[in-house]
Amino acid sequence: MAAELGKLIDHRVMVLTNEGRTIVGDLAGLDQSINLILRDSVERVWSSDKGMELVPSGGLSMLRGDSVAAVCELNADADAAMDWEAVKADAIPRLKP
Repeated sequence: MAAELGKLIDHRVMVLTNEGRTIVGDLAGLDQSINLILRDSVERVWSSDKGMELVPSGGLSMLRGDSVAAVCELNADADAAMDWEAVKADAIPRLKP
């Protein structure tokens, strides 16, 4: 799996964690344990009341591989065109107790 994710280095990705967090950033690096380093990352905090809030990380973020549930490449143009702050949705529940 790490070899496939290696093809996404320097691409915009979205990471879903086991805690239900959604983090978007440029994949800067990873290792065989799927520990990820994201550059220019923001967390998307979902709310069915207020819409989505963007929380910038302020630089590089490291995510432990054992907390990563899914990683996908984003279409940067489609993502930028979306008014994410207007999207209202329930928060994603924890995937692991």
